[in-house]
Formats: sequence, structure tokens, C-alpha cells
Amino acid sequence: MAYATVADVARVATRGWDDIAQRAVQNARVAGETLRALYSGESVVGVAADVLELAQRGLALVADTLERASRHADTYIQPRYQGQLPLPAHLVSGSDLPTVVATIAYRRLMGASLSEDTDRNTAWAEKYLRDLADGRVTLGATDNATPQPPGRMVSSAACKTIDWDRY
Repeated sequence: MAYATVADVARVATRGWDDIAQRAVQNARVAGETLRALYSGESVVGVAADVLELAQRGLALVADTLERASRHADTYIQPRYQGQLPLPAHLVSGSDLPTVVATIAYRRLMGASLSEDTDRNTAWAEKYLRDLADGRVTLGATDNATPQPPGRMVSSAACKTIDWDRY
């Protein structure tokens, strides 16, 4: 199960769908708008059949890259969220994990053409996964059921209130 969608990759890409078309299809005849329309299920009437085939292959490549990036993320998540893989939808949707996985997938789509600036600007995604594994960040929800890293203790207590009418 992928933790992000193709639309998430387009959202984190420098030039959106055009960037995805350039990286995944590598054919100037396939525009980002064609890729977006095909992904969204919108009408692509008037687009040549061979261009649509190229676009479908490109979308399949992005989807495969997302699956691989999600499995990569699982290697960091598994030690912390044991027995919960794939993660429940409520943990994923309420967290930054879709953006992290989409960013890693985008980096992988860039391949050898990954610029130094893009590398620097997207390196935070790998750091996020390391911090998640180490227990420095959470997926946003209270994490009571997950074993905490050694040397850390988490406790909780009921909120205390004062009943001013009693005194």
C-alpha cells in the first residue's frame, strides 16, 4: 500500500505535473496537463493514442515508485509501529507521511539528474523517517500503544480540576 498518491508527488515536484511528465515519461509529446487529466479521469479526447499509452506508462512508473518509497518508509516505521503495517489510514492521513513518501518518490524519479539544490531541499524527508524511527517525532496522534525507544518513558494522567463550589 502506497502512503502517497501520484497527485502528492505532483504537489511536491518543483514544476508540478510538468515535472512528473518530464521525469516519468521523458517524451516531450506528453504534457503535464495530459498526465494530470488521465490521472484524474478527465476527458482526454483529442490526444493521440500513442501519447496516451506513454502517459499511462508514466503514471504506472510513478505508482511503482510510490510503492517502493512506501516500502522504504516501512523499514523505518516497522520497528516503532510493530504489527501495525501497513499503517491504518487515520494515522497516515493525519500525518506528514504522504508528503514524506511523495518527496522520496520525487527524488527517486529525478535519478542522476538530481540537482544539488533539490537534494538539499528534499533531504528533510529521510531525516523525518530517521527521527520517526528514533522516537523524536510521531505521526501526529497520541502514541500510547507503540513501544517507546529505550531510555524514554511516556506517562499520562487524568487532568486535574478544582471544584470551586466545594470550598
